[in-house]
Amino acid sequence: MALFPGIDPGTSFLIGEGLLFTWWMCGIYTGLFRQSLQKKYHLKNSPCDPCMVHCCMHWCALCQEHREMKSRLSDVVVSTTFTNPPAVQEMNMNENRRSAVSENGVQQNQHNLE
Repeated sequence: MALFPGIDPGTSFLIGEGLLFTWWMCGIYTGLFRQSLQKKYHLKNSPCDPCMVHCCMHWCALCQEHREMKSRLSDVVVSTTFTNPPAVQEMNMNENRRSAVSENGVQQNQHNLE
């Protein structure tokens, strides 16, 4: 008797074993994530192991974790920093000549080619 019609029993056993292993690994991984959330937000522990919660009631556990994180993250206020650009600065040719003289200490002769 095969679990999957049209597939030999050895192959259907391997498929079933792979699905069971995947379900088990998913439960362990998400259970460990649930434990880290409980520690991070100081939540009350479940009556049973978090891995068992995810293995037996995976969709309920995911909804509960999503609801908890959504309520926790909405409490966090993100401060935004606004920066204003500097005021418009204009340069005048006479001011440039005065600053060049005062910086060098010597007046520079300018030759105008006509």
